[in-house]
Amino acid sequence: MAINRYLKVKFECGGDIKEYSLVRDGEFPVPAEADNLIFKMLRQYFKKPFKLSVKNDIPLKRGLGSSSAALVCALGLIKILEMEAAGEINPEMDSASLSEIVKHSIYNEAVALEGHPDNVTPCLFGGFVTARVDKKEGSFLNIPFPPFIKLHVIIPALETETKMAREILPANYRLADAVKNLQNLSFMVADFCLNSNNSEKKPIFYGLKNLFADYLHQDYRLKLCPSCGDAILVLNESDKIMGAFLSGSGTSVCALADAEGDADKFKNALHIFKAQNIEARYSIHDIEYNGLRIL
Repeated sequence: MAINRYLKVKFECGGDIKEYSLVRDGEFPVPAEADNLIFKMLRQYFKKPFKLSVKNDIPLKRGLGSSSAALVCALGLIKILEMEAAGEINPEMDSASLSEIVKHSIYNEAVALEGHPDNVTPCLFGGFVTARVDKKEGSFLNIPFPPFIKLHVIIPALETETKMAREILPANYRLADAVKNLQNLSFMVADFCLNSNNSEKKPIFYGLKNLFADYLHQDYRLKLCPSCGDAILVLNESDKIMGAFLSGSGTSVCALADAEGDADKFKNALHIFKAQNIEARYSIHDIEYNGLRIL
């Protein structure tokens, strides 16, 4: 799913711009030129000096899709420059139409470069989605998400490397564990599809914590951040929280609840990190339905 945290990029060239430059801003400033994915990809494509201004509010290496956002921005900018050079951008074309063209034209390339569709799909198209790849072609479906559910996110000041998070997973799984995960996933998706648009069905979603029980990745990855596991246990004790889980490969912890949630439990979860001298931020989010936008 896409949430309302953003990576905003502005590209400028020509005029008084005589050298390559990167201006970094936002709650979580992106890496400098040598390690900046967007800057490096644009340098490979665009041979004239440019100024890139990047304002980033997505935590880096925290399981909230910062690398996918960077990849999508880079591919989107390159596509716009290609279309402009080819004279394919009509001056009367509105930004929403241009955004749709760019989204669909870079989707398969983004999936190929990322290696899977899980993160780039909601990043490009927004919403709560299920996605797959077949013969290098990505496809996805939107899943309805209840308007009465908010995403409560705890972001500790701990980074996790995707490579390490993948290496810690076992090479093989028990068939019974794979079956449990598939059953939970199928039931969860059915819950959202059947009950999201009916506020009277809200009580059903308080059973999500049972469906969030994971047998394939979460327990292994929590070894990289035991405090995250303790926070998830505390949050799942609350009757006011629908379910808590590790976001992506971590280290962010996400919980589903209504707007009020459970202030005491979130305070207790934050204290777990504080006790380990780990700074942690807490924020509440909605689903972002627009995905990539060209302004």
